Amino acid sequence: MGQVLLNALEGRDEPLQCHVSPLERAQVTASRLLANMSQMSLKTDDRLAEVSFGSWDGMTAYEISIEYPGALDGAEAFDWFFRAPDGESFEGASARLGAWLKSVSGSTIAVSHGVAGRVLMGVYLGVPRHEALRLAVPDGGLACLADGKVTFLS
Repeated sequence: MGQVLLNALEGRDEPLQCHVSPLERAQVTASRLLANMSQMSLKTDDRLAEVSFGSWDGMTAYEISIEYPGALDGAEAFDWFFRAPDGESFEGASARLGAWLKSVSGSTIAVSHGVAGRVLMGVYLGVPRHEALRLAVPDGGLACLADGKVTFLS
C-alpha cells in the first residue's frame, strides 16, 4: 500500500499534508504508510474518527441482534451503524466529516475508517445517505477524491 501511494505521488511538487484519525489503528496505518515520506508530518484530527456506535461499539451485527432484538430490522448496507440509541447520527457524522473536508486545501492525505470513509466520500460526491452507505471502500484501499470523482489506487 505504501508503494502504491509513493507511485501516485511521484513527481508532485506541491506540499502534502496528512490528517489522521485519533484512533490507534489509523495512527499505526498512517505511520506505516508514510514511513518513507520524511517530508510529511502527521496531524491528528478528531473529525476523521470512525462513526461512534455508542453502547454498540465493538459489537457485531449478530451480537446487536441478540442483545437488542429488532433494532436492526429493515437496516440496509451500513445503515445499521446509525441505529444505536446513543450513537452518532448519519447527519452528525456528515456534518463532522464535511467540516473537515471544507477545512483542507491543497493535496491532503486522510487516514480514517470504513464507515467514516463512506460518509466522507458521500459528502464529497453530494450523494444521499443510501448511496453514500453503499459506496465501495476496499479494505486497505487508497481513495483519491479529485475533480468531483472518487477513484481507487491499486
